[in-house]
Amino acid sequence: DSPIGTIDRSFHTETFPAFDYSSSLYTQHPSEGDVDARWDALGVDSGHFLVPVSEGDKYGFDKSRHVIMPEEVVGQESYIVSLDVMHHLHCLDTLRIALWYNREWYLENTNEHASHAVHVAHTNHCLDALRERIMCLSDVTFIPSIWIDREGWILPDFEREHKCHNFDAVRDWAYANQMPEAVRNHTYIPGPNAQLTTLPGFYDEYPERRNKDHKAMSGEEEHHHG
Repeated sequence: DSPIGTIDRSFHTETFPAFDYSSSLYTQHPSEGDVDARWDALGVDSGHFLVPVSEGDKYGFDKSRHVIMPEEVVGQESYIVSLDVMHHLHCLDTLRIALWYNREWYLENTNEHASHAVHVAHTNHCLDALRERIMCLSDVTFIPSIWIDREGWILPDFEREHKCHNFDAVRDWAYANQMPEAVRNHTYIPGPNAQLTTLPGFYDEYPERRNKDHKAMSGEEEHHHG
């Protein structure tokens, strides 16, 4: 059985809200209220869960490439795994933080240590990840237009019905199945047979981490500098 087999994956109909010129609970300026806590509560901070190595084949996991927690740490050899929906929410939150009207506040009020180049790379990754997911879903809900004034101003009517999964059930599962707190700060040291993966552009940002054992991802060439 799948680890997520207990999640309610049924559909329900949900009407999305209209265009709102005021801020929502998730778009408030960070100086107001608890917008960061609200994003965390969506599951952005739910972290990883464990999938036994014995079940990895059914998900296409690779023992030589994917990170494994050792038996002596978690009871049985297990992959550390996260849900893609939480990654997408994390990325959306990252874009929110990077917005020009939020960015300055976060720079002044948080302890961010990433370089500008790494911040740009992270933000660009999130833009592409969400673009890919939106294109993958290709929602074809019809959006009509509404009259706004007598002079011909019209806007899209976003109050349309959509077929949605039960997100609350997914979030509850993610929190209930979090990796044990005692091992969340475990340092993942690869064994001698582990395959190291070189992400595109990685050494441009982290040249000090260049390792001759790294293997480029399929279809990607390593970036070499003289």
